[in-house]
Amino acid sequence: MPPSPVRGNVAALTAEERAELGVEQLPATLIEALNEFDRDEFIREALGHHVCAKYIEANKREWEEYSEQVSEWEIRQYLNKI
Repeated sequence: MPPSPVRGNVAALTAEERAELGVEQLPATLIEALNEFDRDEFIREALGHHVCAKYIEANKREWEEYSEQVSEWEIRQYLNKI
């Protein structure tokens, strides 16, 4: 069941206020989302263990490729500080 609705700007709340209201943080990265996906028995049962394993494997490869890239922001932020 979904939680009760929260009125107002959730992003403006402090971490303590969000915790009191039961507002949970969504995964911030693909790898965090994959870790949550991997722990979800409901998803595993619904999709099947083989499909879940292949999905996780493919997306972990994608995350690894993404993580190896140097962004324009990183170049601007760090390269000029040498």
